[in-house]
Amino acid sequence: MENEKYFVGVDNDSIVDLSINTNLNDGIIHPSSSYYIATLSVFFLVGVFGNLSLIWLFVKEARLHDVSHALISNLAFSDFLCMLVYVPTLIYADVHRLRPFGKYFCYLFTTLTYTSHDVSILSFVALSYVRYRVILHPLSTLGKHAKYKTLVFCVFSWIIGIGFSILPASHCEEHTVRVEVNNQFNSSRLIKQHYIYMDSKDWRTYLPLRFVLLYVIPLLIITVLHCQMAKKLIMDSSILKTNPSISARKALSSRKRLGIIMILLILSFALCWFPNYVVLYLVFFTTIVNIPQVLIRLRPALISLSLAINPVILYITSSTHRHFLRKQFTDCSQGKSLARWSIGTRSSTISSRDSNSKKLKKVNVDGLGLQAVQTVTTCQKVSTNYQSPG
Repeated sequence: MENEKYFVGVDNDSIVDLSINTNLNDGIIHPSSSYYIATLSVFFLVGVFGNLSLIWLFVKEARLHDVSHALISNLAFSDFLCMLVYVPTLIYADVHRLRPFGKYFCYLFTTLTYTSHDVSILSFVALSYVRYRVILHPLSTLGKHAKYKTLVFCVFSWIIGIGFSILPASHCEEHTVRVEVNNQFNSSRLIKQHYIYMDSKDWRTYLPLRFVLLYVIPLLIITVLHCQMAKKLIMDSSILKTNPSISARKALSSRKRLGIIMILLILSFALCWFPNYVVLYLVFFTTIVNIPQVLIRLRPALISLSLAINPVILYITSSTHRHFLRKQFTDCSQGKSLARWSIGTRSSTISSRDSNSKKLKKVNVDGLGLQAVQTVTTCQKVSTNYQSPG
């Protein structure tokens, strides 16, 4: 890497020298940092396995098949897909200073990044609303077909995310990179790479619109809902001071704990994505040429952290998720999952065969089957009521 020089230009007639040995303060190219790559690698491992475990728990555990955990799984699925593409691309680009993956990969990278942001914020709004209904209206339900409504909302959030990512993805441009290797052969090669072409007037309209619709307004809605929930919980805690009921106190503490978990998840998302909007604001709405290098590196690192931190918060603060995670690890280590699946399949097959045989016998008796069944059940009742002496 020390003997390579990178020359970037749109064509061979306009080539600009962007050597990797330039000064750190120029704001263009910087040497790769082992600490930075190690941090991204840790975020990648934690994010992939953490989000995948949340999805696995939702699929395997029937007690987690509710609206809240469905929204959490939707959030984990979007973070998981984005993590698979986002962080490895960052690491490769930081080491090689190139992204020679093709234009279609640029479309995929941009779409997943923006869609993950939108699905996350919309899922947080829905989770806050569900918690609001549970705390302020505990006797009311979400109505009929709650699971189907949740599924429709999850699909809707993905449609919104993909729709808002079309414009940035359409600005993926191809650039030609000439790499000169200063070795004994003194050879050079041309590589095509793709980046989002940022110099566009459309971005000046798109970015403020996106910032308001998919960051400010959702966070304001979440803030209002949590303020109402906090007010209700404070009133309930003052009432419980004169109520010695243990069950009521446990229910109130459980609601407070869930509220704290939601606040931590939302705060981590808001804080991790805010530097992204700061950098974009400095690029498009100011005359600053050299953006601080710390801010340039902090932006993708915090986005990677936002993709990985949700499972960590849930497993640290939620005893329910820790319990089911340990249960799944225990079942997998002992092979109980496969055994339960095989036993369940056999029992369902046997029960279906027995039911079919009983139906056939009942039909073939020509009207006497019902009487025979009643006789058998009567004999069984007599035998069960009989007690042997001694």
